[in-house]
Amino acid sequence: MKSILWGLVLTALTYGAGYYRGYTSDVADDNEQKLQRMFNESEAVIGEMRDLSADARAVLAEAKKANQTRNQAGEERRKNITEGMRDDSCASALAPVAVSDGLLRKNQSANAADSRADTGKPDR
Repeated sequence: MKSILWGLVLTALTYGAGYYRGYTSDVADDNEQKLQRMFNESEAVIGEMRDLSADARAVLAEAKKANQTRNQAGEERRKNITEGMRDDSCASALAPVAVSDGLLRKNQSANAADSRADTGKPDR
């Protein structure tokens, strides 16, 4: 009788240990699946971020190219203006001292509002 009881106790303990091991294994599998889902989601987010950064780099490259084109057009325009004014005697004449002094005073004012305040007044 004792051996049957011991056999039943051992069987119950073995069954309980197996059940507990299966339970912890299921919990571990669930955690692993959750971790894998999180990894896949973060991988998707990282992929989107890479795509967005590639798009941003393309836009920046396009903007730089447009800026270079604009600068080159400006240089050509300045060159054409300089060549056009070369033979113009009026363009190469010096400005009168009163005009240049007035322009310097307006340029040295503290802010743009002050420089416009005395626009209609004669130079001193």
